[in-house]
Amino acid sequence: MGKTRKKKAGLVVLVSLLLWAPALPAGAEPPAPNLNLAQAVELALRQHPSVKAAAEQVKAGKTKIGQARSAYLPQVALSAGYLRANNFQPQFGKRFDYYDYNASLNLSQNIYDFGRTAGQVSAARGNVGSLQQDYQLSRQTLVLRVKSAYWGLLATRRVLRATQEAVRDREALLRQASEFYAEGVKAKLDVTKAQADLASARSDLIKAENDVALAWEELQNSLGQELPPETVIQDELEAVAPSPKLSAALAQAFDRRPEWLRLKAQRQVGEGSLQTAFAGYLPSVSGLASYGYIEQALPPEERFWTAGVTVNLPLFTGFLTREQVAEARTNLRVLDENEADTRLEITKEVKEAVLNVTDGEGRVVAAREALAAARENLRVAETRYREGIGTIIEVTDAQAQAYQSETAYAQALYNLKISQAALDKAVGTPY
Repeated sequence: MGKTRKKKAGLVVLVSLLLWAPALPAGAEPPAPNLNLAQAVELALRQHPSVKAAAEQVKAGKTKIGQARSAYLPQVALSAGYLRANNFQPQFGKRFDYYDYNASLNLSQNIYDFGRTAGQVSAARGNVGSLQQDYQLSRQTLVLRVKSAYWGLLATRRVLRATQEAVRDREALLRQASEFYAEGVKAKLDVTKAQADLASARSDLIKAENDVALAWEELQNSLGQELPPETVIQDELEAVAPSPKLSAALAQAFDRRPEWLRLKAQRQVGEGSLQTAFAGYLPSVSGLASYGYIEQALPPEERFWTAGVTVNLPLFTGFLTREQVAEARTNLRVLDENEADTRLEITKEVKEAVLNVTDGEGRVVAAREALAAARENLRVAETRYREGIGTIIEVTDAQAQAYQSETAYAQALYNLKISQAALDKAVGTPY
């Protein structure tokens, strides 16, 4: 059963990816499905179980509103019963059997409860608002994870390509050193040095391949589904995004952050709970009516009806109402402090995110320049060695520097993208 579900999920993903592809000429081979970041985010938001669960919680919360509103509506019940009793009657000196058959239609209506029901409805609406913000937060958290996995895969693939290039460079150096040694131009030391460096590069290649495999699995997990192995992941690591402004970022955060908006919804819950609790001091008025049949024979034929109004005024409840009101007021004060704390946390998070993006942009520029210099240095060192002027130490140092610069540039690009994604989440970018 599990394998069948996985195959179906993979088929759905493949069809989705192919639908994004342009139309093909007749007889042409279909290309491998492409996946860019926007498509990955869309797939995750549509399929991931965590988002689906949050959406269902919102639906469940909405039913609470209907449950609270039910107190405004009449309550109608149909009842029927049978009673048999055997009692001793002293005045007659013997026992009597008693039978009672009854059937009735009963109606009750809340006329006025001084805010009890209104408070419950308001609290239920506030709870739905809170759940809706939880749903938005789950979407934003998932998007951050998808972006991290997507860019993580691209970064590890860049490192893999750099490692493969390093292996090829060191294989070429080993061949060159071996030729020089055979010709008596260079010492055996050059050959053994080249062999050791090649072995080290091949070890790095194994790790790079494993990192790519792990990154691929993380991407699939973040999407909540398997991707066709032939899927082409579009490289968007070097896509340029506009630099953020701190003032605008803070304004957006307090307009859109689910954690901040959830507190507003929780305040509605707290105020509704306080209204409901305080109504415990006040009376409630309800109307009652019933109509039915009752008799000692079956079917009953004697009709009866009742109608009236009931006023219930609680005089003493063991201080229950007082404690409920105190609890509700305390919860509102707790909410005040939570709002102050959340404001500080959001401000700190946004400022850090803006600074991290600015820092990441600078590091990318520096890493790009360092990479260009390292590549040129490697070209010069390899040329000098081929001409018999330079030493193998110069070449191997240049190769190591070029490889480190390649990996550092990939890491800088990844860090910048993660900082931008964290800023998107910090300002509450909706999805």
